Amino acid sequence: FKLPFEEQSRKAVLKKGELGKAVEDGYVWDMSDLGLLPEDSIRFYLAVYDNDTINGPKQGVSDTLTVRVPSMTDILTDTLDDQNRGIEKLRDISERTALDEKPLNEVKRNIINGKDLDWSDENAIEEAKKRMESTRKGIMDVSEELKEIAERLSEEDMAAIETVEKLQQIAKMMD
Repeated sequence: FKLPFEEQSRKAVLKKGELGKAVEDGYVWDMSDLGLLPEDSIRFYLAVYDNDTINGPKQGVSDTLTVRVPSMTDILTDTLDDQNRGIEKLRDISERTALDEKPLNEVKRNIINGKDLDWSDENAIEEAKKRMESTRKGIMDVSEELKEIAERLSEEDMAAIETVEKLQQIAKMMD
């Protein structure tokens, strides 16, 4: 990999040991010690070697990829977009709920007027129960998404504080 402020590339060796013919795996690359700041980018590629002991190992190389450290503006914009999508989902649920009330109101009027429930009334009640369960699930999903957004904002507050501290250290070094 290559840092934007360095001339030479660096290596990060990842070893897995004995592997089969195909491997799919994840790797968490801790970049905290690289001193990256918001909007910095890092370019990297992966090179892997097979275990051909007869003809010698062969290398496969990925395309060069770039990872950019988001700015606080990027992070907050994404978070606000997620929050707005959650609010829009709640509006949709609210509109659907209002539409679902109409058939039940008719059944309610029939009961108040002393009519016996017929097949269509019972069907309307069953359909309403299904829609209510779907609505409940939708509300729970949106609630969970909004909780995750709140947690992310809390984490990003800490990241903002760390970024300010790094910038202050850089300013002191330049004095």
